[in-house]
Amino acid sequence: MNIENLSYVKHPPYRDASRIVIACEGALTEPNYFKHFEAASPKLTVTIAGKDTDNPTLSAPKWVLARAEAHAEKVGLAEIDEVYLVMDVDHHKENVFRELYEICKAKNWQLVLSNPCFEVWLYIHFKKKLPNIRMKPQELKHILPTIIEGGYQPEKILPYTKKALKNAASLEKNANYFFPADNTTKVYMLVNRLIKIMGENYFQKLISDKKG
Repeated sequence: MNIENLSYVKHPPYRDASRIVIACEGALTEPNYFKHFEAASPKLTVTIAGKDTDNPTLSAPKWVLARAEAHAEKVGLAEIDEVYLVMDVDHHKENVFRELYEICKAKNWQLVLSNPCFEVWLYIHFKKKLPNIRMKPQELKHILPTIIEGGYQPEKILPYTKKALKNAASLEKNANYFFPADNTTKVYMLVNRLIKIMGENYFQKLISDKKG
């Protein structure tokens, strides 16, 4: 599904609406997911600084940071705006992300990691936890169609968001530490923030519309 083809009528934003900039490592899965939150509420504007092929020589963590910085410089950010870098741990070691975390911290930006990949977040919409062994990204991507009929689509998982939030929080080893344990994800913190900004009523309408 191409994000440009996402059909919705966006309500005019409030003047004090937060602009949430989400710089994603993935090109489709993450952007298509987060744009549904923006579509559901006039209180929330989600700008996706997504993936392209302009900088193929950069490693993923550094590339996502560069993308976020370029986007922030282009649009300008107000104090009310928030920036999140959403990335997969994948095969990288913890120390690869430590410097990036410190850079984000200095900018008052947030680093949101999934270990090993964003699919952990999708998986726990339906299961309490992943198998005990550390899953590989490709393994998770192959498993998802077996638990989500027809494969992943945001419309299919959004009604189970509260379940995923509960599961992710129960799997959390250290909420104050930036690096997630194996088979866990920090995405739940970002989703909680989006729900708080948009308001519970708008969120309930979002998930009820998907159920219908």
